[in-house]
Amino acid sequence: MSRLLLHISLFLSLGFVYSFGQTSQLDSLKNILKTAKHDSTKCDLLSAMINAEEDDAIWINYNKELKAIAEKKLNSSTLTSAEKKIYLRHLANAYNNTCFFYNNNGQVNEALDNCNRSLKINKEIGNKEGIATALNTLATIYQKQGLIKKALDHFMYSLKLSEEISDQEGTASTLMNIGITTQSLGQNKEALNYFKRSIKIQEKIGDKEGMAISLNNIGGVYHKMNEEKEALDYYNRSKKINEEIGNKEGIANALNNIGGLYVRTGDLSEALNSMQLSLKLYEELDNKSGIVTTLRNIGAIYLKQGKLNNAFNYAEKGLLLARELGYPGNIQSNAQLMSLIYEKQN
Repeated sequence: MSRLLLHISLFLSLGFVYSFGQTSQLDSLKNILKTAKHDSTKCDLLSAMINAEEDDAIWINYNKELKAIAEKKLNSSTLTSAEKKIYLRHLANAYNNTCFFYNNNGQVNEALDNCNRSLKINKEIGNKEGIATALNTLATIYQKQGLIKKALDHFMYSLKLSEEISDQEGTASTLMNIGITTQSLGQNKEALNYFKRSIKIQEKIGDKEGMAISLNNIGGVYHKMNEEKEALDYYNRSKKINEEIGNKEGIANALNNIGGLYVRTGDLSEALNSMQLSLKLYEELDNKSGIVTTLRNIGAIYLKQGKLNNAFNYAEKGLLLARELGYPGNIQSNAQLMSLIYEKQN
């Protein structure tokens, strides 16, 4: 399995990596890799290491090694048809992982190119799980680009394939992404239904990280429906699980949403505190999507407090980074905030 892109419900949707990292597990995989003799075994181990490692600067090198081994084997004339299919599957996963890396760093064209390469190979070998993953990844990019109908079509096709092969993990993640997309269309009840279907599967398979995401997303729906008490409860439940499993990105997402809820209730001091903590975690992770969203949110709080210089500094940083990432939603929201600040400054 390769890395999957998920969305988290925030002021703006954020890309999220679906990983299963445990330090002890990763160390064990590294030790086994040192003595592995067969290339197919090495590819399996590298794929597991990619999923277990949360640091982009580290796992992308594992992915390069995975891609290099797969390409080298595929250039061999001695492969059987069965062996060729195995290495094509690994190459497709490597392309999908590369797509995730580029997407997370705002390099949209490179992300789309790698994802389409992954999709093409998976279709050639009839790998439904790989096709579903690539479709899911493409859809998250289209959603960020504001191509909502295109994103929803890809998500629905991905869901169909995941259900056909009884891939519960893939089904749960796609249901979550469909929930985010329908929520962006203002269809809150439909979104809530998709999120609850997702968390039911995650509870069944014991996927705590997925549960934390779903709880956060459910909180986001209640947030939009002005049901603050329910929203805060779900956000805090999400934050608690993320703290238990040591998922900094999940904690940052929950804190961001809690901050947004405090803005709505008028507690700007608590809102600012939550947002600053969230920003610190995003910066530690070098999560640019999270950083740009939170810079905008902090700028908006300072604007409400009448601290225009502070508001301007955060909004300007956010707009510059939003342009670097190239996603219309980020650019629009930061530009709108800058406009409001200039208006206040006459």
